[in-house]
Amino acid sequence: MAGNRNSGRHRKPAAKLKLLGEYREDRHGDRFDDSHLDSAVEKPEGMNSVAERFWDSVVPGLVEAGYVKAIDQPQLRGMCEWWARYITASTWLSHRQTRGALDGELKDVELIAKIHGMAQKAWAAFSAVASRFGMTPSDRAKLAAEPKEEADEFDKDRLKHG
Repeated sequence: MAGNRNSGRHRKPAAKLKLLGEYREDRHGDRFDDSHLDSAVEKPEGMNSVAERFWDSVVPGLVEAGYVKAIDQPQLRGMCEWWARYITASTWLSHRQTRGALDGELKDVELIAKIHGMAQKAWAAFSAVASRFGMTPSDRAKLAAEPKEEADEFDKDRLKHG
């Protein structure tokens, strides 16, 4: 059986090739290169406090690593908001269980099942978006990063000879 569109090796983005010093215009010139896009990502207004705390703890590192650009702001916001929904639902479930409110009443069981389902959906949505931004080691290995500036001859010699 023939392979599908996901078969074979994935093409490295132009930015990653440049970072690795493997970029060749004749071979890689047709690949999308986002290194010219604005990298200043501003935190959007209107997120709740849980989403804002997550933004503050994660997004600056993604910007510094060159993994995200300003154009990614809506996706980053969505990732933070899905995280907040997951944390809110999980926290509610934890408090509910620690207070001993699981007394078997049908009303409580139905509510807990709904909140549990919401937590699962929020986690699935968060994971899907977060994987695009390298939130696990295997995801990070797939990301392209902003090419670093080439070291000058003095720095190369200094690094070479310790």
